[in-house]
Amino acid sequence: MKWLLHNPIGFTPLPVTIITSVVYSGLLIALLVVHLIVPSAPHNATPVKGINISEAWGDLQVLTNGFHPYNSHRNDFVRDWLLRRIETILRENKASNATTSLNDYGMAGHGRRPAIQYSERAVIFNDMTSNVTFESGSLSVYFEGTNIMVYVRGKEDDAGHWWTSQSKPSGPGGVLVNAHYDSVSTGYGATDDGIGVVTILQLIKFFTTPGNQPKKGVVALLNNGEEDFLNGANAFCAHPIARSQFLRTFLNLEGAGAGGRATLFRSTDTEVTRFYEGSKHPFGTVVSGDGFKAGFVRSQTDYVIFNGILGLRGLDVAFMEPRSRYHTDQDDTRRTSIDSLWHMLSAALSTMQGLTSDTSSTFEGGDPAKGKVSNGSGSDAVWFDLFGVVFAVFELHTLFALSVTLLVVGPVTLIVISAILFKVDKLYLFSSSKHHHHAGGDDTVGLQGWRGFFRYPVIFAAASAGVIGLAFLLNRMNPFIVSSSPYSVWSMMLSAWLFIAWFLSRASDFVRPTAIHRAYALLWMFAGGWIVLVLVTVSEERFHIAAGYFMVFYFAALFLATVMAFLELFGLSKKSQYADEFEDNLNGQEGIRSPRSGSISSARLLAPSREEQTQETHAEDNEQEDEPVETTSLLRGRVASTFANYTSRSHIGKPPEAEEVLDEPKKGRVYGYEQPWSWSLPAWTWLLQFLLLAPVAIVLVGQIGLLFISATYQTLSDGSSPFTVYLVMAIISVLLLAPLGPYLHRYTYHVPTFLLCVFAGTLIYNLIAFPFSANNRLKLYFIQKVDLDTGINRASLTGIGGPFLNEVIHTLPSAAAQALKCADSEKYTGLTECSWDGIPPRVVTATHPEVPPLYGYADWLSYNITRTGNEAQIHVMGTNTRNCKIQFNRPVSDMWVEGGGNDGPFKRVGGDRTREIRLWSRTWEKPWDVHVKWELRTGENDGEGLDGKIICLWNDENKRTTIPALEEARRFAPVWVGIVKLSDGLVEGSNIIGKPAALQDSNPEKRLARQHGEVRDAPQHDFFSPVTVASSTVSKLTNVAQSYLESFYPLLPAQLQSLIPFASPIPTPISSSLPPPLLALLSYLPTSLTPAILLATLAPILILLFTMSTWRSYMGRYSPFTAPASRAPPTVSEDDYHYLGPDDIVDPPRPSYIPNSTSSYFPSSRGPTASRADAANPLAPDILILKHRGTTYPLHFPAFTIGESILRVGELRKTAAKKIDPGMDPRRIKLLYKGKVLKDDAVPCREEGLKQNSELMCVVSEIPVTGRADEDSSESASEGEIVGKEANGGVRIDVDGTIIGGPKKARKGHRAGKKKRRDLRDESSGYGGSGTTTEGRNSPMPGTAPGPNQGSPKTQQQQQQQQQARPKSAMDKLNELSSTFHTKFVPQCIQFTSNPPSDAKVRDLEYKKLSESILAQIILKLDEVQTEGDEEARMRRRALVRETQAMLGSLDAVVKR
Repeated sequence: MKWLLHNPIGFTPLPVTIITSVVYSGLLIALLVVHLIVPSAPHNATPVKGINISEAWGDLQVLTNGFHPYNSHRNDFVRDWLLRRIETILRENKASNATTSLNDYGMAGHGRRPAIQYSERAVIFNDMTSNVTFESGSLSVYFEGTNIMVYVRGKEDDAGHWWTSQSKPSGPGGVLVNAHYDSVSTGYGATDDGIGVVTILQLIKFFTTPGNQPKKGVVALLNNGEEDFLNGANAFCAHPIARSQFLRTFLNLEGAGAGGRATLFRSTDTEVTRFYEGSKHPFGTVVSGDGFKAGFVRSQTDYVIFNGILGLRGLDVAFMEPRSRYHTDQDDTRRTSIDSLWHMLSAALSTMQGLTSDTSSTFEGGDPAKGKVSNGSGSDAVWFDLFGVVFAVFELHTLFALSVTLLVVGPVTLIVISAILFKVDKLYLFSSSKHHHHAGGDDTVGLQGWRGFFRYPVIFAAASAGVIGLAFLLNRMNPFIVSSSPYSVWSMMLSAWLFIAWFLSRASDFVRPTAIHRAYALLWMFAGGWIVLVLVTVSEERFHIAAGYFMVFYFAALFLATVMAFLELFGLSKKSQYADEFEDNLNGQEGIRSPRSGSISSARLLAPSREEQTQETHAEDNEQEDEPVETTSLLRGRVASTFANYTSRSHIGKPPEAEEVLDEPKKGRVYGYEQPWSWSLPAWTWLLQFLLLAPVAIVLVGQIGLLFISATYQTLSDGSSPFTVYLVMAIISVLLLAPLGPYLHRYTYHVPTFLLCVFAGTLIYNLIAFPFSANNRLKLYFIQKVDLDTGINRASLTGIGGPFLNEVIHTLPSAAAQALKCADSEKYTGLTECSWDGIPPRVVTATHPEVPPLYGYADWLSYNITRTGNEAQIHVMGTNTRNCKIQFNRPVSDMWVEGGGNDGPFKRVGGDRTREIRLWSRTWEKPWDVHVKWELRTGENDGEGLDGKIICLWNDENKRTTIPALEEARRFAPVWVGIVKLSDGLVEGSNIIGKPAALQDSNPEKRLARQHGEVRDAPQHDFFSPVTVASSTVSKLTNVAQSYLESFYPLLPAQLQSLIPFASPIPTPISSSLPPPLLALLSYLPTSLTPAILLATLAPILILLFTMSTWRSYMGRYSPFTAPASRAPPTVSEDDYHYLGPDDIVDPPRPSYIPNSTSSYFPSSRGPTASRADAANPLAPDILILKHRGTTYPLHFPAFTIGESILRVGELRKTAAKKIDPGMDPRRIKLLYKGKVLKDDAVPCREEGLKQNSELMCVVSEIPVTGRADEDSSESASEGEIVGKEANGGVRIDVDGTIIGGPKKARKGHRAGKKKRRDLRDESSGYGGSGTTTEGRNSPMPGTAPGPNQGSPKTQQQQQQQQQARPKSAMDKLNELSSTFHTKFVPQCIQFTSNPPSDAKVRDLEYKKLSESILAQIILKLDEVQTEGDEEARMRRRALVRETQAMLGSLDAVVKR
């Protein structure tokens, strides 16, 4: 404490510890605050004229209310909404008029919107005609653009429609601002790129506001398709505005994270970057731009199109963290903020104001490359922000000049200073002693100037090795902990380095104290920094890499600090003077020195060491001790200690040299046991050195470190190397703390001890903690692939291998019991892809919503191929999609799409030729005609060599039932998992093209047609076709029969051999007399099939069929046309058979029952091969289609229950009742099949003609209508006669299945008569009587629920309860709704229409409340009321509907005023 009071900035432990800790803590906390906290948005919603933040936030919520990738129906909604929103903005700013027209380029867009809308100040381009084909490596892409552009005319722009002219505009050019309005299929796109889109909407509003017209024109581009190969920006290159060379600069707004600050990703040059300098809260560093340039960042933005293809100069501003939410369902408005919106909007506004105001020639001139804009050439830039307030930008060659200057000036300066110090005899560095001549002879005085020279590199290397060792440890033990706990890793590494360096510094200082440790440490740092700066300078010159800018400033600070350390030595006395004082003081002390021998070699080089002094003191003490006796301790009371010398220096006093040489004032200025000559060193210069060195390192290196970790710590799920991340973090930790190295030997133990505790805690946490959390999720990439040829359906997740991926997949019910197939991912290096048999997707709408989708696989896509020589035309069309692709096993040399239009500045095929063609259409289910060329190899015939796959993609997942496998993964995966898309499509359906000739050429006519290049339709992929199964079976039996005949033919008598013409073909007369159908059938049989073989084949088949029909009880498998007599049918209920849909995946699939080889039924788990078996359709359930009131209900029953006459009409009726209403009485159900009423519940459904996928009509009556076999079963009519006909007093059934008419008296009497007969039957047999049944025909299926009348009769109380629970009549419901409407809503509507709120927002809110309440509580409920043929009720409902609609119309009129 006395040191602190004596000199609060002296180079002593307490000031050094406090000052350095405060500086480091303050700067690091400031960096974290700037990095993690987004500046607050203004409280005023309109901080700038023409900008409304609240309006922008509302637009963002509308935009992100669903997934909207290009290949989705919501994408069309978003596009139309944007057009309406832009029209509203222009109309509010009076920048739009009613003049609309089309030019030669445009045509009508979506709906009735024109392609171009003109006005004097703004033009809307609804681009629906820009088609482009371009190559990307071994890939070719055909894309039809749907971009939206708004041109805001500048004050100095050419007048008129300059984009229609072939000449270049004469004005100063324009500025492009771009964002994409599509999202990925698994993300809502709040920051990627919703904020960018709403920012552009606000910019349109700003520049069209009166008084804000820019000097240079603005083109606001909202492109569609950025997420897939930057398609939208490529399509823009084919637009007349892009080709006109009007544009000079651009600002691209993007998102690669899900919030935070919008950073300046990259820029093309210094000149354009200066316009970002005006941003109120600049944020970013050139390191990110060099990361793109060096290829460390694999993803790209539209920046590369605007700069690389069009030659524009501009900026890329984007969000960058947190990466774990990027492209996931957490990229929504809930997890971003209005502050982030304002940060991007304010930066974009200031940048655009600067770009549009510049009318200089900076962006003009030059000799551009072909197809690029003539806008001059800029210089490479260096730029970075300081605490989000100051933005530094300068040219790279300026940085290079500074680097070269420091490399030369730094060493030269130190050499000059060293020479001057040597000249004035004050260079104590590198000086061990000083020769001194005196009267008694020559002597040498020790200076100890080399002490501590090698100390700092050892300390630095040991501490750095410890941190790098921690990187290896984490990479081995818990490599992904950085994904959720980056700052825990930072804390561990920083505390470890500082503690190790402090411990070694204090230990070495205790053993060999030196006053020039700080100077030697800075000198070593200067030398190491000089070597690094050489590498940085080379990269600046040769590779134009500016990311090493921090090292230039770091080295400059090191240079200045080292110079100050050398200049400190000028405050010391001369070495000769010190030697004279040393000898004078030494000779003046009696008894201290013995007479000199006069020899230099005999002179003492040093004063007595600490050990010598201790030994002398001990010897003197020993002389004073008593003589030892028998009881004297052998240790003499002095116990040796390992730490005997580690005592407080305050108790030991000054070193002997200082005691001998220095007087009392000088003694007090020497610290501890350091050299006596150090008493005159300045005590305050350390602080100046530290303040020069530490802030530069902390601010610049810390900013880069935070930026790096934000960009990379959550990319490990993409396959990035964890060790690379940890190694860079270790290096940055070393660079951050290296400025403390020269001062750590003065540190107290308090801070290092605390950091040791921090290190221990963070080390344990980092080694054992789970690496992912709900806020920092592990990304797993989903895709589902369906082979439309075989029906094989595989869902897969790709991600980090090991326990994480397997654990997630085994939590999914559909995959829990399956054996996974895992392999290295083809798309992401370092990741693993595991697949399983997935739940069939429903991306293509089936006829019946709950019919298994695998029945419609053949309708997913269609194609045909026309081959001529080495060219082919491929016709492709997908159902409910606008994205397909063609993959080739052999690359094609050229391709084009019919109607593709102008390809702009692109090549269709790259130098490596094309192995895949991607097709995108702006309209749904549009066919593509693709022409390809390839090279024929030697020996190949015309048309050969074209094989591969045709694939269509689906990724519209806004309806969660569309892709049940994906919804299952989202629902059952742990909270620390985020599911994202693997490729362009979530579901891929594929057909193989170019099958082997053995399969393709089985038909001679098709083989001949192929050889002549004629059109060949795509094969019909009906893998359920019984013809296919029969053909395969007959072929196998033929081969077996032929082998038997060949074996027995030689053993037959000659007479029989003569009767069997073994190898003779079908006689010509016989073949000529056969009917054409039979000849067509025989043409598909093998050509070697002779009559003998045919007879030998048919005979076993006939015998087998006869045996099966006669001795079926001994067969292992029942015939599908017979019913077992000796065995009871299985226990079957509705719950046992239910098709697994998205609502059912909460529970694992229930066991299903299939017939086995022992003619019994057993549960099947439907394991990994179930879907493959389903392809042949032996295990699929029996399905009947029930239609009721316009709704289709699939009814599922166990397999073979219809064909084996197990399913009866009664069970069918119960299932239908449960499907329509679980509480419905089955007796109210009336079933009709082909006009026939199914009355007898005991009759098997097969006897009524029902079969797989039969359609029945269902009518629900208010009274039981179920009959028995003795009723008039001959009542039958066609469906057309029943629907819409009244006859004989019977009921009339509407087209939707509702009983709507008929004389009530006649119907009542008819029903009464039947009721009497039914009651008589129920006493002996039927639903619940005690009578017996014959051959099991009248009894319900075993295990099913009893009929409604089974069991004991109902008591009177139960009958009363049933009467009270009877549904209300239609008139009662209508009266209640009318009362609610007139008492509750009509008064509110009258008040609203007579006195509407003056505030528009309040008026809109009240209008929405009223209209939506009326719609939900009146209109929809009126629609649910079933009049059941009551004409009065029907008229009553119609009148009430008209009344409510009129009231809604009056509300609409008020809002539209």
